[in-house]
Amino acid sequence: MIGKICVKMIVFLSILTLLDILAVVVYVLSRYFFKEPLMPAFAVSTWFFGLLFLLGYGYTAEMKGHISVDLLYKRLKPRLKYVITVINIVIVIASLSLLVPNTYALAMRSYLIGERDSTIPLFSPYIWWYKWILLISIVLAILYNGEQLIRLLRRRKLDEN
Repeated sequence: MIGKICVKMIVFLSILTLLDILAVVVYVLSRYFFKEPLMPAFAVSTWFFGLLFLLGYGYTAEMKGHISVDLLYKRLKPRLKYVITVINIVIVIASLSLLVPNTYALAMRSYLIGERDSTIPLFSPYIWWYKWILLISIVLAILYNGEQLIRLLRRRKLDEN
């Protein structure tokens, strides 16, 4: 279920990538032609890249696109591979779960104070929404890994029967 949501998110991520490229082009052209870089374009590019990175996790995982060093792993017996994979998923879920309370507090505080980006003169957009995206992406990653763990455990039960 979560894996399918992650795959359907690819259209949004593709548009985000194009917008990120456009923001970089605007930034570079403004610097080249006007000798004055358009700083909001740089900020927007940074936000888009961050969103792409945060929300792209599930899609990359579903497509088995993460880089792995499997020099030893591919030589292991299937049972040991299974155990290592289960342990890895549990560690990822536990690690991400530790981030949730502080990320929630950060996002809530940012929302309540109406936090803005004050690093760019004359352009200080709200940034509290970005912190909620961080929390949402962490929760999605937990749910995705939980789904993978359940799928793995069910498959193992079927293999044993």
